[in-house]
Amino acid sequence: SWTVLKRGDILHIVGAPEDVQRAGKFLGFMEHDLSRSDLTFLAGCICAGILFGMLKFNAAGIMLGLGTAGSILVVGLVAGWARSHYPVFGVIPDSAQRLLIDIGLIVFIAAVGLLAGPHAVEAYHKSGGGYFARIFVSGMIITIMPLAVGAIVCRFLLKMSPLMILGGLAGAQTCTPGLNALRDATGSNIGTLAYTVPYAIGNILLTVWGPVVVAIVHAMRT
Repeated sequence: SWTVLKRGDILHIVGAPEDVQRAGKFLGFMEHDLSRSDLTFLAGCICAGILFGMLKFNAAGIMLGLGTAGSILVVGLVAGWARSHYPVFGVIPDSAQRLLIDIGLIVFIAAVGLLAGPHAVEAYHKSGGGYFARIFVSGMIITIMPLAVGAIVCRFLLKMSPLMILGGLAGAQTCTPGLNALRDATGSNIGTLAYTVPYAIGNILLTVWGPVVVAIVHAMRT
């Protein structure tokens, strides 16, 4: 049977150097060193994502935007798509990618802990353990209920696959560590396809509904 080659396919050729050179000229672009990282491409994508994240637009008096994380994710998806079709730039070895993912996740978790820790301890000392426990349980319920309802709707009404469901739910929660955990557990990037759009919508709703919820609670108390 014939093997059909498509744009972006990668071939590993073994043979005499002169034969490999001739085959490379005939087949297309030949990558000589896959162990080197294209740091220029990586830095350019990060800078483009940061600049793109600074863009905001006014919607009924509310400034909306993707934010730095969301915009870098979008730029990364575009860059990944471009490299899959034109693999002549952006070489980053798998080991380097894994290192960046692990360091990013660890730094994110550490930053969340450093920011939330002082406030959590202060609330515990001021209001006591009972109030702290109620806040903790309420947060768990608020976090778990949308995920449970979303999983049921996606699975039984929309007939989505489990990987797409989990990726979409991680995006709706704007939870990049959740997407990384999904990729680590499954060894697949399929969940990323369902992550992007819910992530963008989740960021917008998070920006819009934050002040709205605060205003509603303030009105209820007064």
